[in-house]
Amino acid sequence: MPVAKKSNKMGFLVTFGTDTMAWGLSALRYLLKNLPANVAITGSQVPFSVQFSSSDVYPNIETSIKLLTQLTGPEIFVVFNNGKAAFRDALWKYDKWSPDAFRGEELAEISLDEIKIHGRSYPLNPNRRLDRLYLIRTGGTIESEYTTDGVLRPKSNLLTEFIEQRFHETYKEFKSIPLLAVDSSEMIFEYWKKIAKSIAKESRENGYTTFCDEAFDTRVQIVSCSPFMTEDDYKKAFSQASGIILNAYGSGTINADLKSGFSPMPAITDALAQGKFVVIASHTPFGAQDFIYANAWEPIKVGALPAGDFSIAHCQIKLAYLLGHKKIIAKTAKRYGLRESVLLKLAFLAGIDFRSNTSRKKYEQLLGAPIPLEDPFFNLPFEVALEKIIRFIRKKETEQITIDSLKTFEEAFDRFFSTPAKRNRWAVILKPDTVIGANKWGELIDAAKNLAIITSELLNWNIVTIELSQIPYKAFLEVINMKCKRKETIGEFLRTFRYVIVEGGRQSLYDEKSFEEISGGKFARADYLHLLKSLMQARQKTGAAPALYLCLGHQGIAEMLKQE
Repeated sequence: MPVAKKSNKMGFLVTFGTDTMAWGLSALRYLLKNLPANVAITGSQVPFSVQFSSSDVYPNIETSIKLLTQLTGPEIFVVFNNGKAAFRDALWKYDKWSPDAFRGEELAEISLDEIKIHGRSYPLNPNRRLDRLYLIRTGGTIESEYTTDGVLRPKSNLLTEFIEQRFHETYKEFKSIPLLAVDSSEMIFEYWKKIAKSIAKESRENGYTTFCDEAFDTRVQIVSCSPFMTEDDYKKAFSQASGIILNAYGSGTINADLKSGFSPMPAITDALAQGKFVVIASHTPFGAQDFIYANAWEPIKVGALPAGDFSIAHCQIKLAYLLGHKKIIAKTAKRYGLRESVLLKLAFLAGIDFRSNTSRKKYEQLLGAPIPLEDPFFNLPFEVALEKIIRFIRKKETEQITIDSLKTFEEAFDRFFSTPAKRNRWAVILKPDTVIGANKWGELIDAAKNLAIITSELLNWNIVTIELSQIPYKAFLEVINMKCKRKETIGEFLRTFRYVIVEGGRQSLYDEKSFEEISGGKFARADYLHLLKSLMQARQKTGAAPALYLCLGHQGIAEMLKQE
């Protein structure tokens, strides 16, 4: 991202009412792109006034400014709960009156002299200062005063003076922007855009390329399950929306009894048939939505999306953001040969936490694709973020195969290994034994599985594992010699792969019988040393792949060299 020649360290403090703060947080996270600075959103449960000296304004503002100065960022977060916590996502307001009003995905905890981020503590640096601190005022309880008729209205302006007096050592320049003066219940999408545009404008004036992505489909609606809602009620509510967040019961269950006349299932299947997207969330704020119950699995298995640990507000905002870019998603899906609905579902689910890994795997199997672990849409232009989703999918398309007979080798050769160019897409693991040993409980250990997973995950390589103890070695050499157009030794053949790993086993190089017993005579000690010698000689060839020798393999190289 291009930056100014003199990069100013900025911080944005946004005051906000609590009732729609969860929506505001999610909206700003998707509206703002190329953000160069931290944005702290905060408010209070008790108005900031001389009448309320115990207001939670004080700790919330103090923590917000500390995090704006201390965190590298960029990040957008809510500071609340008497300044004890900062939340980055999945925000729920669960208490109407208490200062400890929110729960969600925590970004950080803060104490007097340290910040704790993801469980790790970092000391506060009292010398860090912002070049520019911006206060964007929007109203809410934090700026409310009692009127003559005894009700609170957002019209106060005590914060500016408070920050100037109390925190003047934390910044070089301070700018207060009175953007709005509304109760948070009056917050609408146009106001969130106004906040985002104000932040983008100030960022651009400091030489950055920050902008707002305003493409949201605001027809995404929340529909709540209720024992009084009829089948027709659900259908009517669904028909008026482009996307639906169904506020289900408990863990995500619904009335699935079609005979009752009160089930949302007909409305769900109708909406899905029309190409709409339905998310199954929950009235219950804490714990991830799951589908271990049949009545929760019914809507998921026909095509509805699970909400996982996403809050209701986050589900609505994120789906609205994605549907606002539906044409780009369709174009990208076509370019990469993907189904549009699958790509949009993966984009929505990116960054989700399931209740268990079993649930994640079950849903991935249903969807037919792996779900990205991180949400790339924060702060990145939409097309760039969508390409990250594509790269994740393609990365997960690596293959892992096992060769344990001459037949499986010949089949794999014809399909994957007929030329050096094809082999170079694969790493090969050579196993002299099916396992490397046993643990203290007597359980056999197959380390090759871990090697294959690590190599595939980190390096994005296809993996072929060859079970040498299961294949007659001399016949194996003959098949390689027959199949390769250029007459190649086994070492030359293996060195044309991307990488060669020679694993260990239970055999002993000083006991020929151990090789005979484990392989049933198929792979003798002499065969093993022949293989290692051929690999060593082939390393002199131009373009030969590197080889890694582990345990028995390393010992075998040493033994082979002794015999030279």
